[in-house]
Amino acid sequence: MRLRKAPPNPNGRGGLADRSASAEFGLPGANLGAVGAPTPETTKRLLLRTYTLAHERALKVVDDLTDKQFAKPVHSSVHTIGWQLWHTARWEDRFAEILLDRLRELAAKHGPARQLWNSESIGERWGLPVASMGYRDTGTSMEEAAAEQMQLPEKSEVIDYARRAFAFVEEVCASLSDEHLLMELPGDPDHDSVGQNLMLYLEHVNRHLGMMEAMKGQLGLTGSVTR
Repeated sequence: MRLRKAPPNPNGRGGLADRSASAEFGLPGANLGAVGAPTPETTKRLLLRTYTLAHERALKVVDDLTDKQFAKPVHSSVHTIGWQLWHTARWEDRFAEILLDRLRELAAKHGPARQLWNSESIGERWGLPVASMGYRDTGTSMEEAAAEQMQLPEKSEVIDYARRAFAFVEEVCASLSDEHLLMELPGDPDHDSVGQNLMLYLEHVNRHLGMMEAMKGQLGLTGSVTR
């Protein structure tokens, strides 16, 4: 079951990464103004640059929050900023697992299909109600009352998981080729391509980034991470 089959509600409660998107993949813009011909663009480079930038912004938007602000509900029907980041990271972790499970050549390079969340027993370590946090413990379709009672750990721990989940899926995606992106993802119920799936997850990150920006504004802070 893919993310689209149980789309997370962007209205649900829910530091800049250590590298830039351009520098990470050697993309155009990494050496802006440098003499010489620009690096030829590819479909992969275009997508991964935007994907990595979305991850960077999702981390940056919470960088200046206190632990209290990170865990503060801004409305009875909207989850916390911390929840938004956690939920976003959960699906990115899951996407890495899907790619490793469906594309054997990626698993040969990056290891067997897995999620950091499960392999490191993060939910158990955090004292969360494992197997009771919505679809695949991602927060999707989670009961409102259960989500409101969910107690995430301090901000630094949630950010650490999100940063590593983002880095994990970026590492796996960096091994995709343009040919991979245009092929149908094996086992996809809609027969969508790998690239279509990647764009679906990119859209999900940006939806929750927008939620976090808006919620920061409601806390009286500057929400936008692009200025």
